[in-house]
Amino acid sequence: MKSTRSLMVLLVLTLASLGSAQAVERLDPFPAYSPSEADAAAAQDALKAAAEALTAEKLAEAQRSARRAASLIPTSSAPLVLLAMIAEKGEHTAEAIDLYREALAWKPDDATALAALERLNAPRYADVTTQYEDQLAGLINQARQSCGLGTLKPHPALAEVARAHSAAMRDLNFLSHTSPKAGCAGAMDRFLKRFEGYPQHLAENLSRRYWRPTPALNGPNITLSHQELMLSPHHCSNILGAGFEYVGVGLAVNAEGDYWITELFMKPRASKETRLIIQQGGH
Repeated sequence: MKSTRSLMVLLVLTLASLGSAQAVERLDPFPAYSPSEADAAAAQDALKAAAEALTAEKLAEAQRSARRAASLIPTSSAPLVLLAMIAEKGEHTAEAIDLYREALAWKPDDATALAALERLNAPRYADVTTQYEDQLAGLINQARQSCGLGTLKPHPALAEVARAHSAAMRDLNFLSHTSPKAGCAGAMDRFLKRFEGYPQHLAENLSRRYWRPTPALNGPNITLSHQELMLSPHHCSNILGAGFEYVGVGLAVNAEGDYWITELFMKPRASKETRLIIQQGGH
């Protein structure tokens, strides 16, 4: 359990970062929210009360005040950091990690949250994508099995190709099977940059999810993304395609927890005479 002295240092850092409790500017499709002067002032009072209660180890009281602040300034990282500190003090480590990550969605350079995640040895969003790629691959095979189809083998190199396209969509801010990156225009172009020779059958699914208003990257949202793809006839036909043998899932995420998904489905080409099939799932 953290010492009172260490908590005081963290509280000073947190309160110093509050400023006027205005919303952090973000480049995203949702409008920024700015609290009224009255709400901002009330939030500051609530944050101060939460900090004092936390210092006195009155965790329930601290949590109530921090939650009030969060309701008044919902796009600020400060109440989330305090809630995370309260959870950490109460030895609810998993909850604390989630709250620190959520705080970083609003303020990616929040020093207190960054230091806490490092201290707790918790990976950032960019370091946890593999588990969600595995989750998607598992959901694909579950869907196939439920329809009496054979499972697809995960293909690491195919996942590399998918992951690179997801990263390009994140970095260049687009969602399309056609990439503006030189030499990577279509799915087959991207495939041939990693593989020698054409496959017999190649198909691609794309998806993405923004924060609404918290970080999107989590297990339930990954399942929701899969369910949405299953409800789309073109995407579903790729997931349930009888002619595929391999799957590669690649996920990219930004510091705010928004994510981009690329799924590649492939059947190797037995010979040059085998008919080539390229299929896209739309988006």
